[in-house]
Amino acid sequence: MSNIVYLKNKVTSDTKQIEKGFNWKVFLFGWVYLFIVGDYLKGVVLLIVDTVLGYMATTFDNGEILPMTLILLILAINAFTAWDFHKDYIKILEKKDYNIIDTDNPVD
Repeated sequence: MSNIVYLKNKVTSDTKQIEKGFNWKVFLFGWVYLFIVGDYLKGVVLLIVDTVLGYMATTFDNGEILPMTLILLILAINAFTAWDFHKDYIKILEKKDYNIIDTDNPVD
């Protein structure tokens, strides 16, 4: 089974290659990358969650446990969002007239 999905635009004949699994760009760049690829709903939610938890981690001074826990929670939420992001990205591309093509022979 291939780890890559190929999509082709019906109008422009542009072909995109998407890797399945963990998306490092989403994990490292978070809501910024989500805005770039057009997933605005997840981008806004991630921006709000990251901002609120980041603010809480910097303002609460109850020792070292709470800020570190909040930072780890931010990383966990970003990792959860990055896991299998290709499924959501395929849906975004399908709305832009892309269709999945044969993964064994990507060139028509």
